[in-house]
Amino acid sequence: MGGIGVFVTVLALARAFVPHDPMAARIKSHQQRRQHLLQEILTSDAPEGKAKQDFVQIIANWSSG
Repeated sequence: MGGIGVFVTVLALARAFVPHDPMAARIKSHQQRRQHLLQEILTSDAPEGKAKQDFVQIIANWSSG
């Protein structure tokens, strides 16, 4: 029983002192949303879609390369 208590204590201390990046999940969410929006624009059938597609393609190529 004492071993479990020591393990839990060490685990709690490790979690307290290991840096946690709260922005990582938010950044990932933003990247996924951006990709989703790019795909929506690229597959859109709107009349202005061609100009948007050209612009988005330029931005997509620029940001990925």
